[in-house]
Amino acid sequence: MAFSEKTNTIHAPVHNAQYGWFVIEPVSNVHPRSTTPEKQVSATIKQQLKQQKQNQAMTDWVSSLSKSFCGGNKIKYQVGYKPSPDPCASTTSTNTST
Repeated sequence: MAFSEKTNTIHAPVHNAQYGWFVIEPVSNVHPRSTTPEKQVSATIKQQLKQQKQNQAMTDWVSSLSKSFCGGNKIKYQVGYKPSPDPCASTTSTNTST
């Protein structure tokens, strides 16, 4: 809507229920966004998606390893020593708040 309006003219206010009222005054006919052909960005997008999957797989693996290592009282600390923060506290405690 705003890009199709005449420039240098104040148009009727626009109301948005979440953000309130806006007064729009287009100052240029130049569209501020440009597009990039898919061929130029596909390799980058594929790499980003691959990295996201790898990060998620690593996070899942670490979480699973932590749960299996911390569960079942497998860890015994020397008398007088308890790490702070306890690396197993988050995997063994339960959150009862809603």
